[in-house]
Amino acid sequence: MINRVNKKILYISSFFIPIFLYLCIFYKHGIWPFGDITIMTGDMHYQFIDYLSYLKSIVFGNNDLNYSFSQNLGGNITGFVAYYYLSPLNLITLLFPSSMLPVAEGIILMLYSGLSSLSFTYMLSKLHGYRYANIIFALSYSMMGFVATYFQLTMYFSNLILLPLVILGLHNLMHNPNNHKLYMISLFMSVLFNYYIGYMTCIFVTVYFIYCLIINCKSISEIKNKFDVIKSFAVSSVLGATLSMFNLLPAVFSLSGEKDNISIGLSRMFPMHKVFSQFFTGAFDGNVSTGLPNIFAGISMVSFAGIYFFAKKYDIRERFASFVLIAFLFINLYINPLNVAWHGFNQPIGFPYRYSFFISFLVILFAYKGFMALNESVYIKILGLIAALVAIYAVIAVRDAGNGVGLVDIILDCSITLIVILMILLKSKGILKLEILALALFILNTFDLTYNAYDAMNYYNLASLSEYQTYLSDVNKKLAWLNENDTGFYRIEKYFRRTNNDAMQFNYPGLSHFSSSEKKDKINFLGKLGFRNNGNWAFYNESTTRFLDSFLGVKYIISQHSSTPNHYTKLTPKDIYRVFGNESAFPLLFTASDSINDINYNAYSNNPFELQQAIADTLKSDNRIFTKAEPESINLVNLNSEKQDGVTHYKKIDKTKDAKIEYEFKIDEKYDMFVYFDAPETQKAHLYCDGLDRDKYFDTYRWNIVNLYDYEIGKKVKVELELLEDSLDITNAYFYYENSDNVDVLGRKMADNDVKLEKITSSHLKGSIDVNEESGNTAVLSIPYDTGWNVYVDGAKVKTDKAVGMLLSFKIDEGLHNIELKYFPRGRMEGIIISLISLIIIIAIEIKIRRDGA
Repeated sequence: MINRVNKKILYISSFFIPIFLYLCIFYKHGIWPFGDITIMTGDMHYQFIDYLSYLKSIVFGNNDLNYSFSQNLGGNITGFVAYYYLSPLNLITLLFPSSMLPVAEGIILMLYSGLSSLSFTYMLSKLHGYRYANIIFALSYSMMGFVATYFQLTMYFSNLILLPLVILGLHNLMHNPNNHKLYMISLFMSVLFNYYIGYMTCIFVTVYFIYCLIINCKSISEIKNKFDVIKSFAVSSVLGATLSMFNLLPAVFSLSGEKDNISIGLSRMFPMHKVFSQFFTGAFDGNVSTGLPNIFAGISMVSFAGIYFFAKKYDIRERFASFVLIAFLFINLYINPLNVAWHGFNQPIGFPYRYSFFISFLVILFAYKGFMALNESVYIKILGLIAALVAIYAVIAVRDAGNGVGLVDIILDCSITLIVILMILLKSKGILKLEILALALFILNTFDLTYNAYDAMNYYNLASLSEYQTYLSDVNKKLAWLNENDTGFYRIEKYFRRTNNDAMQFNYPGLSHFSSSEKKDKINFLGKLGFRNNGNWAFYNESTTRFLDSFLGVKYIISQHSSTPNHYTKLTPKDIYRVFGNESAFPLLFTASDSINDINYNAYSNNPFELQQAIADTLKSDNRIFTKAEPESINLVNLNSEKQDGVTHYKKIDKTKDAKIEYEFKIDEKYDMFVYFDAPETQKAHLYCDGLDRDKYFDTYRWNIVNLYDYEIGKKVKVELELLEDSLDITNAYFYYENSDNVDVLGRKMADNDVKLEKITSSHLKGSIDVNEESGNTAVLSIPYDTGWNVYVDGAKVKTDKAVGMLLSFKIDEGLHNIELKYFPRGRMEGIIISLISLIIIIAIEIKIRRDGA
């Protein structure tokens, strides 16, 4: 069987077969090119597509890999780049316009399936010989449950392709300590392409190396004799990781201070008996937040893995060690602190078992060994035991709700298992040739894998390509108008969104962003100012104050409405979207009094209006902008209230009737009135003002400053907060008027400095400022403080400081000055040096090996 194998046909088949299978799945789902649907869903829909669009601005525009102004206020993106961008498969997206990126992602999914199958086939062929049967197991790897359910996480795909090469390199090293190049290079690439999965791979290969030592050494003394192997593994692993430090070290510094979602309480992640249901076809139930680990590899793989564990061809020590290895991974999935350790000591938000593919990998590898044992006699008792275990667990899985396995799936898997066992029996009696068995297994396994991948997609809301393209076209029309009419450097925001990452999709400086690598302090700062902050992201909503828009340099608003709450000037005619101008917007560089550096947003309570007023006071504004509005009365309708520890607890009296809190005002100012409710947590309520529906409040997306509009002086206005649950907790209710006339005065004052600021690249700004005596001697940029920024005034480097506890500032004298800012991420130079030293050591080792060999 080995001698008759054509290597080219083997490799070509292993690459194209899974691609063909995914094309069949696309056809059944109506996914492009067979329909308008795309694989864009979940995180791919809300994050990755926008990130890939921004990548095009880095490659083809004037953005770079160090800094971005399209993430909230702006920030270091080296960690972001290291996590999302470095997979080589992303290069394919550069061949497509932004409007076709969902199609590009579908192509990447197919290419991944082909490349991972090819990689696995290559590993098996090098380790165990060239067989067409290798394709059966390679297909299981390329279409395993992890990929079928996590297909939206394309930034992990390159690491999955590399894993078989890492393991093959490790086996090469075990046989010859000097043959370490494949291991070291593939491990380096794994860490480089995605440090997160690369970190998990480092843990796995360490455990796998120990496993290999155990099965290859019969005693402790033999392990001692493997000193050269152990040394080669340790050195190669360290050099493989440190070679990537030019990218990894700045990423580590960039991510310091990002989400602090550590949870290491000693608890179990799931009932252990339920996890084995995930070996069955169709076990995925659509839950990627708290669901079970995705370990499906095809039900036939379970049968052959079972044969391996009973096959006398393999030493009992090896089989026991293999059992311990896979049990070890299951225990790590099961116990929360261990699971968190695999995820970098940070509890993942969604996709809670991102290393579960290692179990699938091992099951397939052991299944292959079980298949290889078919040339020996397989006892009927063993096959009967495997069939019985599958049948018993199938009954348990059907009766146990919440594991996603349906009766049809159970019947399918039991049928496949029965057919496989019957074929093995026929093979053992010489009735069936191994080649025929392998062909039948290929057909059964292919159907099983394809059906599972097709079924998994049924649980996702796959996005329409035409809807996505229409949205991009409509927004781009307005951005094109802005680019034609204002070539300056300013911020843009919108009163609508496709996602929180629209600023990255359209490459404009904005205030909204969501990613796993976003800084916590930026999110908290924007939340303190009155933006919606849910702890993982903050985004611009349509009810910020005029002062806040101006202070943060929001010069233009794109809206779906015919007017804006803050009375901005309409600049474009009626259309799906309109552009409005904020004539009071500050330039991104402005001056203030020295006291702005004394303000720390963390020192303020959750009253966004007082924080904004404190900032305004440092801008040498003689007139107050925010004035507190006091309600004449507060009425409770069908509610009891109790105050405890600073929180007022409201509870319905009659749960069958509506309940609300009514705030009654007599308007005494002509300006817009705003409200912000502070509370301990998200809840369900609805806000009304003067009979107008002002949407939900305390909601995931609606818990921010709300503009209640302006009313005639003397008018009675009622603000109502209706409970949508039986209780509601409120810490404070803040009502304020905003003097928009004083905001306009302040805007004109900032314009007097005649600031000119040009974006050369996203990490290089140049311009000038004419500082007058009255404006103050502290220059402030409305971007986050970062030690990576080097500021030069008239060619001389100046010391930087923090304004408001967040923004970048520096001292400046009166008069006209040239300003230049250059950003260089912390850790980049040190990382480059470490990588170069690692490279020199690698070259020196290779020279020594060649000399010794000569």
